[in-house]
Amino acid sequence: MEGVDIYLAVIRPKPFHKPPKNEFQANFYDILLLEISHSESRPLKGLPKVSVPYQEDPRVKVVDFLFFLTGADRGGLQALRSVYVPPNDGEPITNRKEVSRAALYCLIVDSADKLNQHVVDQIATLPGFYDLNHMFESVKAGQTVFTRPTRIMLTRLQCWLSENQHKPDFIQALLRKACEERLVMSVDNPCYIPRNKPLIKVFKDVDHTFSEDFAERCTANEAFTKMMAIEKCDKVVINPLFGSGLQYKHRVDAYSVNSYWGYGKPDITKIRLAAACMASKPGLLADEYPLHKLAYEGDARQLTTHIKLGYSASQRDPYSWLPIHYAAWFGRVEACKVLITTGGCSPNVVTDVDCWTPLHHAALNGQRYVVEYLLSLDTIDVNALDSKKQVALSLCEHSTQPKFVKCKEILKAAMDKPYPIIHVYLMDNDNSYKTLNLVSNTSTTVIQLHQQMMKQLNLPKQYEHFFTIWICSKSLQLQLKREHLPMQQLRDWSSQVMALTDSKDPSTEVPRLVWRRDVRLGVNHELHTLKNPNAIRLLFLEAYHNYINAYYPCDEVDALRLAAMLMLLKLGEFEPSRAKHHLSNDVNLQAIVPFTQLRYKTSWVHKIFNQYKKISADVFADGTHAQQEQVMHYNFLLICWNLTVYGSAFFDALQIGKNNKSTAMIIGINDLGLHAILRDTKQMQHSFKFDQIEWVQKKEESAVEVKIKSNGRLLLFRTKQASLICSLMKRLSDINIARAK
Repeated sequence: MEGVDIYLAVIRPKPFHKPPKNEFQANFYDILLLEISHSESRPLKGLPKVSVPYQEDPRVKVVDFLFFLTGADRGGLQALRSVYVPPNDGEPITNRKEVSRAALYCLIVDSADKLNQHVVDQIATLPGFYDLNHMFESVKAGQTVFTRPTRIMLTRLQCWLSENQHKPDFIQALLRKACEERLVMSVDNPCYIPRNKPLIKVFKDVDHTFSEDFAERCTANEAFTKMMAIEKCDKVVINPLFGSGLQYKHRVDAYSVNSYWGYGKPDITKIRLAAACMASKPGLLADEYPLHKLAYEGDARQLTTHIKLGYSASQRDPYSWLPIHYAAWFGRVEACKVLITTGGCSPNVVTDVDCWTPLHHAALNGQRYVVEYLLSLDTIDVNALDSKKQVALSLCEHSTQPKFVKCKEILKAAMDKPYPIIHVYLMDNDNSYKTLNLVSNTSTTVIQLHQQMMKQLNLPKQYEHFFTIWICSKSLQLQLKREHLPMQQLRDWSSQVMALTDSKDPSTEVPRLVWRRDVRLGVNHELHTLKNPNAIRLLFLEAYHNYINAYYPCDEVDALRLAAMLMLLKLGEFEPSRAKHHLSNDVNLQAIVPFTQLRYKTSWVHKIFNQYKKISADVFADGTHAQQEQVMHYNFLLICWNLTVYGSAFFDALQIGKNNKSTAMIIGINDLGLHAILRDTKQMQHSFKFDQIEWVQKKEESAVEVKIKSNGRLLLFRTKQASLICSLMKRLSDINIARAK
């Protein structure tokens, strides 16, 4: 009798090992192999094989064959289930032809099942279990220990497991009993009998007047009528349309699904309708938004193909939904992966109206596997707020349906995890810093860190525009925008250094986040509104840092006053012997006077001594020391506010002169204008207000050309930071014009 050859891949979980639920790892399983006789000196290993006639059910046949092969009543293995393993799309044609009349079934046995050694010794083929992962590796390495069909079937099995392991509940379903084995009781409806089945045996035990040769075939209607007659019912009513063959399915033009069915009594304030998803027509999606349709269908392979052809994963449909919002709403995990990894779509992208992220969509529709995948990403923001200031957890926490309860548990566990931390440094000499939480993981923005800094430094809300976060290293300092992601900036810092500086070894440029004055802050505004002692101290620390490192060129008079104030902050009220001892130390002197000013030490010591004595007498004239430090910080800033370069952002450049002679410069840009400082001597070379100059970026030369309006003279500054300088000058110039109006 003709039939098909069935190969059996009998898999057994290893004892005392708990396989993962969400992926198939071969090293947790064994596979049954036989010793197949061969013409060569040693036998080859092969999968068990049985021939099954075409008219028989192979699922039952292979289970019975396994039972008898391994000993039947003497300890034969009972498979939990058998599953057909189809050929994969990438299987070579030659392989398929070799096994064209064969099929592969995967049989699962319990981890506690063992072969009866006495039975095995009596079987010529010596069945035994072998490590599945080792067998896969042997096939991959091309080892000749297997029969040819077995190699093909093992390759097919590995591909099938790899392709299906991430499908929801695939592994759990594979390892549990078949549905028929899990039934406790099966009840047949006595009223239903297939039309082509005679009723001889059905009624034989009920009414003995029916004979074995009863040839009349009855329909289900007639069977029901006879049953009621036997029970001697007073009245039998039969629907005349039942069994008539008439079409009873309604032809529906449109329908809507209530996604809140089963919630119980709804809280109207918490209901969110995914109108876009329900209203979008497949035809519209297919024609105008192919990625949206593929994401809705979960076709990961076609999504990958379309993205590589140039389709954008960031395109919005008329409802402002991106493809990833559809994938998240309908639970398409693989589609989400493709859109994020291949399409470059952000997992935190929001819709325009509700400001929902994909995590909000998945939580609202109870898609636990999408929620789990999104939470596994480093960039996911589990605390993202929608337009009503709700996190994703808020959209599913009030439902009692199992799928929403599971989503709630997963999200709550993620939100209860401690946040990663990051340090933001202050501009003092102690390298002190504040430890902040990355509340949105690596997607935490500057504004989120800014809010934490304001709280930790106890700064009132009216001072939030005074400060911001910078990222700084030895050769480059950049002010970050409020929407920037600091963790991403830190990760990409080496490429920024390469692009914007002449550093030959970016690895020496160690970046860190620094709390500094916002370069857009106007000096006049700072002068008239600064009152908070914490803000005064922070601005003093930054001003002192720039002053002592000679970024604030000043004359001797200002330098003496600033040095005397620093002496007063360090030593307190004037005391001659202590002051002389302090100034006799070179290190102490270098901490209060910029190195560019210290040409003649003896004269500076004498002058600072006298100035310190005078300022001390003025400060302590009333005999009180109250708020001395705050007053000195403010007085220090008063002098710095009069320096034209105060509050500047600094850039390295080369000024190109006659005969292409270059001079190393430091370009300072603040709300007043442009200031050029000689890098070696730290002396001011040029200083212009914005209304005194015109400027243009020379992209081909990586330079900024400045034209002095009064005499038409051109200054050329060559720097890789030309675009930053020009955009900052344009921004601050526009702010000045707006203030003037």
